[in-house]
Amino acid sequence: FLLARAHIAMGKPDAASATIELIEPTSTKFEEAQRLLLEIELIEAAAGETPNHWKSQLAEDEKNPELRWALAGALLSLGKTEDSLKELLELLITNRKFRDDGPRRAMLAIFESIGINHELSHKYRKQMQIYL
Repeated sequence: FLLARAHIAMGKPDAASATIELIEPTSTKFEEAQRLLLEIELIEAAAGETPNHWKSQLAEDEKNPELRWALAGALLSLGKTEDSLKELLELLITNRKFRDDGPRRAMLAIFESIGINHELSHKYRKQMQIYL
């Protein structure tokens, strides 16, 4: 997990995915690995573009869930966790079924990543529950 997180921090999501995929389904860490893979998927959706790139795209097509997903990933890749959670919450509100309940699952993965007792986890879990 540390190596995968280091790859993410260095902007190498493919290497992070490859590292995490080595964890066997029988491992006690498999669920945690799946959550990290979801974070990586979110970051990969940003395709290395900046949040401003995705914001400008979203301004032209506000209802496009792929653009909001990519924006959330770009923000997360820069460590802007709260901003990423805001975008995921908006996506959950407007298109919950997107990517097989992806916004909710991504938010839960982020909560696990930052710690379930982190103030952002509490704040956005409450927000999420209002809309579920």
